[in-house]
Amino acid sequence: MRRDMELVRTILIDLSKGRNTIELNPLDRKDELYDYHIEILRQANLIYYKNRFEDRIPRIYIDEPRLTWKGNNYLDNISDSNI
Repeated sequence: MRRDMELVRTILIDLSKGRNTIELNPLDRKDELYDYHIEILRQANLIYYKNRFEDRIPRIYIDEPRLTWKGNNYLDNISDSNI
C-alpha cells in the first residue's frame, strides 16, 4: 500500500475539525486504506488517538483522534490544495 497525500490532507483537515470517533470496517477497501493512513500518520507523530480497539468484528474504533503540535504545523503547510 502506498501513501496518498491527498488522503493525508483530507484526514488531517477532518481531524482538525474535532471528530471524536472514527469507525472503520476493515473488510471495506476504502476503510482499509483510511486505516493505513491513520496508522502512518500516528507513526510520523502527526496525530494521536487515545485508544484503538475492536468491539464488534469487523469494526475498528479510533477514539479521540487529534493532531499533535507537529501535525498542526504540517496541516498549516499543506492546507492549501495548490501546494
